[in-house]
Amino acid sequence: MVKRYRNIPQRNFLILIHSIQPNFDDLQIEGIITAYESVASNKETFPEFLDREFPENESDVTARELFSSRPLDRDKFDLLFTNRKSSSTQDVYFDFVTSLIKFKECKTQENFARLIEFNTDAKLKRAFGFGKSVFKKADNVNDFLKKNEGSRLLSEDDTFIYEWFVFSKKYDLVKEYGDMTKRTLNLSGLFDFRNGLVNATSREIFKIIFTNMRFSGEDKYSDYEKNLNYFFYQESTITTILNLDKDEKIQAIKELLNVTDYSQIQNAIASQKEKKFREFISEVFPRKKIMELLPLFSKRDDKKIKSAVSESATVPTIYEYIVAIAWFYISKEDFSITQSLNLTLDGNMLPLSHAAGGAGDIVINYENLTLMLEVTLMNKQAQKRGEWEPVLRHATNLTVDNSSKNVTTLFIADELDENTINIWRAVASVPLKSSNKDEFADLVKIFPLENKELLDMLKNNRDEVVLLKAIDKSYTKFAGDFDLGWRDEILDCINNK
Repeated sequence: MVKRYRNIPQRNFLILIHSIQPNFDDLQIEGIITAYESVASNKETFPEFLDREFPENESDVTARELFSSRPLDRDKFDLLFTNRKSSSTQDVYFDFVTSLIKFKECKTQENFARLIEFNTDAKLKRAFGFGKSVFKKADNVNDFLKKNEGSRLLSEDDTFIYEWFVFSKKYDLVKEYGDMTKRTLNLSGLFDFRNGLVNATSREIFKIIFTNMRFSGEDKYSDYEKNLNYFFYQESTITTILNLDKDEKIQAIKELLNVTDYSQIQNAIASQKEKKFREFISEVFPRKKIMELLPLFSKRDDKKIKSAVSESATVPTIYEYIVAIAWFYISKEDFSITQSLNLTLDGNMLPLSHAAGGAGDIVINYENLTLMLEVTLMNKQAQKRGEWEPVLRHATNLTVDNSSKNVTTLFIADELDENTINIWRAVASVPLKSSNKDEFADLVKIFPLENKELLDMLKNNRDEVVLLKAIDKSYTKFAGDFDLGWRDEILDCINNK
């Protein structure tokens, strides 16, 4: 689908995926994808396409035939407006549709009152409202028509009533799994779901990887459910699962990226990703937007934060993401924001989760400096328990691993505990040992910074240069000789007494 079409409405995409049955073969699925061209080119509506490709009734009765006569023929109605679970539900469908037609033909307060009685019926929500109320609430006819302007159900063409029924019913069947499908595809980084439209994040790469891929299998369906020795349950690479010729795909990707060596692919893709991310934040999260978002973390307006950024990530993860973008706007020296973030991003370049691996939150590699931003929303009391050890470990390890460069860590929190502030200052006076290797860091610099101070730098166009120079000047005096044997000297006094 996404190889062939652009800007597929998300609802269409998910309904289509979940409408395909396990017994469909390659030819059927290819035919469905090809047939979608009529929707993409606006030759027919998606409900019409669904009714033709995935018919729920086997009769020859059409919606045009049903709605061409008055009163509606109940037998024909039941053939189209099906409900396999209950015939009583079809009674509700029939009463609603006849009331709807009556209102459309004669818009009186009495007919409106009768129609609005159906608005919150659970059966009708699923069949005509995509799980929500069929119409927007209103007190009178004029208000109702104004609030529901553009509703397909109120169109002069009554066949749209059936189309909407087909569309809503299909949506009801897939909504339970549709969100999980979207999350899974988002996690792959191959799909872009921005603005309710589905696209490939890179159609060119997509076409290379998924050329001549089979849509269906010939194995027993029961093997997927019960046979733990089946291929489906084994650890396999993507190339094995998709039966890809690795050398062939790599060559095609090299030609696409205009590189000559395999080792250059990663850098080329990283450059493309960085360019795309910068374009994205320039449009979606400009400097002004970041300044509006940062205060919300102080208020812990989680609902507003998730609505503005992503419903798929936790608020602490979103805070890391927003702080990284804020620092990108603050920083005078250029750096790669995508390579600095230790977050998993979805296909829309929004945060999903903090990546595993024990590294710091944001690690920026400047030319002559490595800067780590450790970000937390823990309150003063929780910082002692939850941040002292990991921040100290991350800062020490980073300092040892980058011993040839200047290394500084900024501990960014909404509020700071006095003891935490002084502990970060005090650790600069002692050598600290890496947890990864048998080496010490002579000077570990951790400077605490509050959320409001970060916001102040953004608002007043203050870059990082003065801050980092001041930190260096203040902390450097702590570097020097330290007697690592001080404890043994004390113990020797006891032993030699």
